Amino acid sequence: MKRVIFDDNLCQGTKECASIAAQTVTFASDGIAEGTDAVIDDDTAERMVSSCPSMAITAVDA
Repeated sequence: MKRVIFDDNLCQGTKECASIAAQTVTFASDGIAEGTDAVIDDDTAERMVSSCPSMAITAVDA
């Protein structure tokens, strides 16, 4: 199981991540992703990491 971490310096606010696992992310008023404490399966986490066009997501063991 994994948690995802978002780098707010890299995030472009495309919301690709939310289309994969909405429970893992909220968005600040400027549209930048902020992580939640949600835990997701490894495959979903890897899909999130690979879908991010700005490479702003890192998956870590929960």
